[in-house]
Amino acid sequence: MNLFRSRPKPQPPPKVPSDEVIPLHYLDDQFYTRALVLHFFSRFDDVLDPEKLRQALDRLLHIGGWRKLGARLRLNDVGGLEYHVPAEYTAERPPFSYTRVNTGIRIDEHYIARRIPRNSSNSQKPVLFEDPANFSDLIYSPDTPTKLEDWLYTDKPPLSLHIVTFTDATIVGLSWSHTLLDAMGRHLLQRAWTAVLEGREQDVPPFQGYSEDPITPVVDQTPPEQYVLYDHLLRGFGFVMFVMYMILEFVWWPQQSSRLILLPGAYIQNLRQQALQDLRERKSENNNNNESEPFISEGDIIFAWLARKTLQALRPSSPHVPVNLTLILNLRGSSSSSSSNSNATLTPPYPSFPPEQSYIGNASLACTTLTTAGEILHEPLSQTAVRIRQNLDIQRTPSNLQAFLSLHRREVRSTGRSPLFGPRDQVMLSLSNWHRGRFFEQDFSGAVAAAVVGPAAAGLGKADDDDDDEGGSRRPLETERAEKIGRPSFVGVTGHENGFRIRNAGPCLGRDARGDWWVSWALREEAWGVWEREVLRDGH
Repeated sequence: MNLFRSRPKPQPPPKVPSDEVIPLHYLDDQFYTRALVLHFFSRFDDVLDPEKLRQALDRLLHIGGWRKLGARLRLNDVGGLEYHVPAEYTAERPPFSYTRVNTGIRIDEHYIARRIPRNSSNSQKPVLFEDPANFSDLIYSPDTPTKLEDWLYTDKPPLSLHIVTFTDATIVGLSWSHTLLDAMGRHLLQRAWTAVLEGREQDVPPFQGYSEDPITPVVDQTPPEQYVLYDHLLRGFGFVMFVMYMILEFVWWPQQSSRLILLPGAYIQNLRQQALQDLRERKSENNNNNESEPFISEGDIIFAWLARKTLQALRPSSPHVPVNLTLILNLRGSSSSSSSNSNATLTPPYPSFPPEQSYIGNASLACTTLTTAGEILHEPLSQTAVRIRQNLDIQRTPSNLQAFLSLHRREVRSTGRSPLFGPRDQVMLSLSNWHRGRFFEQDFSGAVAAAVVGPAAAGLGKADDDDDDEGGSRRPLETERAEKIGRPSFVGVTGHENGFRIRNAGPCLGRDARGDWWVSWALREEAWGVWEREVLRDGH
């Protein structure tokens, strides 16, 4: 009879009366943020002191509003998420989980760690590496949460720090629920963590959004119907059919995996220059002398290239198959948000993110480009890249962002999901560009116990404030170390998707010290063989 008994419903830990209760902000409590758990990791070819890293993060989470990052996740009576911030952190209720492993061997002697990519070649073409999920045993500990319930029904803190040391290297892993922060939030956390590590607590910025949501004042200021893509909103029967197409995709091709893709900086720069030249020639042929000088960023080219290679691998049945290219748009302010900036940013106050403060929570929306398989596969790469750029410039205007946020809340209230645009039979591709996070420049030199010094360690690598698209002054030789002491030779991410799967998508991890780009991309398993053949065949 026990076979027919339902399992008892899990119960959260007893409430602690002294905890401060704060509802999650609007963009933090969404379906996708609840579903995703991220595991970010960095390989340092130096021996770092784990205790210094732990102490610095612990100290940071005791400073002002930064305490919120140690809050416990709970559900309220109506099913919404809320934070319970401890009045004080103790050994029994720490601000974050911490584990460490000392292997006592060189990294090349470890059967898993030796496979973590390290850019030591001068390849002229893209290179594929294995799925970053294969390194999971080195990224997080066995008891690290992998789904929202692992936080809701325990008293575990949101962040988990896992450090693995070798005699010549260190791997630092940080895990969190997407409800806590996004990629740029991770970057801002990194900067504050580094400031404490280096004894610069005065440089830790004020924590924005402790209890007040900077997004909420913007919502409902502009009618949803004013959004530029409103007429392409996928609703009703069209959305039902879209879901059916997605289900069939996973029925026919149930297996998928991610690959790490190395894109040489010179390769991407060459594609960009070719694309710009093509745009100038088209402008001249059309006598559009009054138009501004064409601009596309390296990020635009990377997304256009990924779209082409993905469709070559998927082999759509017709050139008329509609394609949705979704670029994740960062809402945080920037001193430069014109078309000359390669990053998807928005200048305050729509909404307001003062640059002297740090907003750690989710502050990203989707920028959509609607096109077709034929346009991506058969037109010059410049045309896809410029479409991405033009849609970005249009959709990040204050009026469009306000209208989109109003539409977003209306759709979430009425359907429980974010708005989606395009035809019901579209193929979706999505890129989140993390280059602005400068993850390859995270500086843990303050925790270096023993450095593996190479010719480049004293400064051959690209300077922090050098944002020139052309890259550094010279490329390190194969035998040289490119990154500075205390900076990662590689960064990567893996995660757990609960309730849905992300396919034809991934993040651009950024540009490393050699000036090369890294992307993590997910496809149906069967498509990777075709992808690799296409890259080897023509390189473009």
